[in-house]
Amino acid sequence: MDSVVDTHVHLSDREKWQLPAYSWHKEDPKIDHDFTPAVFDSEVCKTVEKVLFCECMTAESEELMAEEAKWVCNMASANSHKLVGAIASAPLGFVEVDQLRKYLDTIKHPNLKGIRQLIQGKEPGFGTTAKYIDGCKAIGEANLVVDFCVKGQLDDCIALAEKCPDTTFVLDHIGKPNITAEGGVTDKDWEAKIAVLSKFKNVNVKISGIITEVKGTTWTPALIEPYIKYVITTFSWDRVMYGSDWYASKLASDNYSVWINTLKDLPFIKEAGEENQRKLFKLNAERVYKL
Repeated sequence: MDSVVDTHVHLSDREKWQLPAYSWHKEDPKIDHDFTPAVFDSEVCKTVEKVLFCECMTAESEELMAEEAKWVCNMASANSHKLVGAIASAPLGFVEVDQLRKYLDTIKHPNLKGIRQLIQGKEPGFGTTAKYIDGCKAIGEANLVVDFCVKGQLDDCIALAEKCPDTTFVLDHIGKPNITAEGGVTDKDWEAKIAVLSKFKNVNVKISGIITEVKGTTWTPALIEPYIKYVITTFSWDRVMYGSDWYASKLASDNYSVWINTLKDLPFIKEAGEENQRKLFKLNAERVYKL
């Protein structure tokens, strides 16, 4: 297989920004550490050629969001840590569209590839407010991708995809289904809404963050494969891409290589053929994020 593009890596610098900027680290001892670019370098697989950073601060101020974006974009310019771009945070959904455009101007950079503002954890309807919808349109006009991160808010994603047809979206972590020990696709609400969302050709999906969604039991390849197969079959091989979700992935597996090797070794992936594997692990990411 060709070299790999990892579309979803988090990096932190707790010495630079102090712990309040990363308050979510306190949720579990496994991630209550500083995950600097140097730490990532020591763990990433050699087959990974290009890396996209995804925002990970618990930041409410535009200043902090912008600092994180510039930090990563500048590292990418220096060809450091395999970085080729950033999916940055923005006050999407919190400010009027004119203010959002001004913010985007402050972080404008050739290595800025996308914007993410979590819908997960927000009040119901946050992702379908006028501020969020208009903001997504403005991000698309700036030739940037919008990453969705949801847990139970796929209706918001469907509405946004319909209302913003000229914006490219990427659904993180296959929409975070509830994966249980029963086996098969048991989250029927997720299944139905993924089918609807797949109809919108401006939406793509990251095959990432799945092992951390297995609840009540230890994850196994057999438990996660039905969800991966369903998403890829529904969206097609042309609209899916690999992401490690490092370092959040440490909540389920301490070693970077475990997830990527698990994915490569799933029967559905192995039997898909080299062309489809290249789409999943490299080509789609390069096209969607203009790498």
